[in-house]
Amino acid sequence: MNRAASGGLPDWVVEKIAALDADAILVTAHWGWSMAAEPMAHVRAAAGALLAADVTLIAGHSAHVFHGVASRVPYDLGDFLDDYRVDWKLRNDLGLLFLVDLAGSRVEAIPLKLEFAHTRLPTAKTRLGSGVGSSMPARPSGRP
Repeated sequence: MNRAASGGLPDWVVEKIAALDADAILVTAHWGWSMAAEPMAHVRAAAGALLAADVTLIAGHSAHVFHGVASRVPYDLGDFLDDYRVDWKLRNDLGLLFLVDLAGSRVEAIPLKLEFAHTRLPTAKTRLGSGVGSSMPARPSGRP
């Protein structure tokens, strides 16, 4: 398999995943640029290739801001603890705690307010924006 066909993933990554005998496979990928507003094209391509390789869940991180959820892919989890200057456009002062139930095919996101080196639940004064939610199959197709 060449890199273009595999979403830019090295062949050995796909081979290692294929060799696993597991009920669920979680990949935590450190990808993309810091403080980017959305997942880059190569990140989306790599996510597609990982899903095609039968990965159960991909939890991306790197940007320090939440990037949204596609089927079984939270592209960037954002921060859980912050020591960055707040970017009021990207809102890196807001975070999400993800609760994942692989057996029940459910993902729940709990909003967080990030302050310098401290994380707490948001108050009524915190402007959070839109809610987040996703469904995800317990196992990708093709897995026993």
